[in-house]
Amino acid sequence: MNIAHASAKIFPIVREKTIAKAESLFWIKLTWILTYFIYFPITRIFQRVKIKIEDSFYNYDFEPDRPLIIISNHKSVFDPWLISSVIPFKVFLKLLPIRVMGAVKFSDPMASFFRKIGLVKIIYFFYGVVPFEKEWTFEQKLEPLIDCLRRGERVMIFPEGGINRQDGINPFRRGIVYLQENTDAEIFPLAIKGRKENDGKLSVTIGAPFKIPDEVLRSENPNDEFFTNSCEFARKKVEKLYRDV
Repeated sequence: MNIAHASAKIFPIVREKTIAKAESLFWIKLTWILTYFIYFPITRIFQRVKIKIEDSFYNYDFEPDRPLIIISNHKSVFDPWLISSVIPFKVFLKLLPIRVMGAVKFSDPMASFFRKIGLVKIIYFFYGVVPFEKEWTFEQKLEPLIDCLRRGERVMIFPEGGINRQDGINPFRRGIVYLQENTDAEIFPLAIKGRKENDGKLSVTIGAPFKIPDEVLRSENPNDEFFTNSCEFARKKVEKLYRDV
């Protein structure tokens, strides 16, 4: 059975919610724009974030409605807002709407409380967050993101799979490879270096979109569920940005 068909059959309600959010793109874009202007002075004045943009970034044509997978290493829960606020505004507008994934259930007591009072639902609506259940399969979690990319939207993921406050970049998970293979979208890399490993300074480096080459994808062992070579290719792109701060 086709994965997309299977997901649609198994999770029709989730798919309907995702499509409904797509119909509210105006509010999603407006929310991200307001966030940009709110977070912009925070990153420049209070956090004093050092921003570096590679020359190759300016040579890339960021066209509206071109699907992109925005990736970065993960330092804190505020990374989506940090990333969005350091991208040059003209490019940022072309990237909208940006979709991120969000859990439906939480183990953290505070997050669970916000969910019970409806705050999480409101945030998810205005930011166009794509919800997922932790017990879903790998394919079921990513299928809504594939739908977004096929509609020409941008998605933001953190391939490390969790917050990493240590020095360096953790191994990437295979979701990034699965998204590229199923949408042919390019990957837009950024790297965050926290204060602990950067002499007390928070830094972000921005690169240019790329694709995992076909020869790298073909080099994978069909039995390797982690897509080791492809994930490492993408990880090294982010690691180079991380080291270039």
